[in-house]
Amino acid sequence: PRIHWMGEHRAEETRLRQVLAAPAMRQAMAFLEQEQAHPDDILQEWLGICDAYGPESDEIYRSRHLYKLFRIYGLETLNIDEAWNVIGVRPGTGHGPKLVLNAHEDVVNLWPKDQPIEAFVSDGRVWCPGASDDIIGLVQMLEVLRALNRANVQTVGDIWFVAFTGEERESRGAHRFVAENYPVNLDWRRGDI
Repeated sequence: PRIHWMGEHRAEETRLRQVLAAPAMRQAMAFLEQEQAHPDDILQEWLGICDAYGPESDEIYRSRHLYKLFRIYGLETLNIDEAWNVIGVRPGTGHGPKLVLNAHEDVVNLWPKDQPIEAFVSDGRVWCPGASDDIIGLVQMLEVLRALNRANVQTVGDIWFVAFTGEERESRGAHRFVAENYPVNLDWRRGDI
């Protein structure tokens, strides 16, 4: 069994190297490296998401803000579900497996959602509720989307970008997403992840 697994592992590694060597992927990686050299846009996006406060169980402001960003970056079949999850799809070219990229948007309740938040940078850090749990995950997810778009990477399967709500308590957003999309839209047996 170990030899069989090692063989599968090598095959996956070879396939991964082929994908990463493709011109569009090299272009996407170059975009990411360029963005790291000029982080101002990423930082402003991070601060904007922070300022759209999203306390657990009351994430509507942040959900609406993320919806707008998803729309700006060209996601399709875009919606906010009843749990306030924001779901957008980057369509693939065929019937390949779907990939779900996600991060959670809510933070531990510190004050009411109507109280203004003004995120700021000090000592090389972003200061706001949830800046690293998990707004940084949202920023990274958006960065992947921008890189795919900039390099015009075409995937065979759809890529779903999902901002979950309710993670700080019982993961209600993730539960709702799974209940609504599995097995109808996602098929783990086909390779959807």
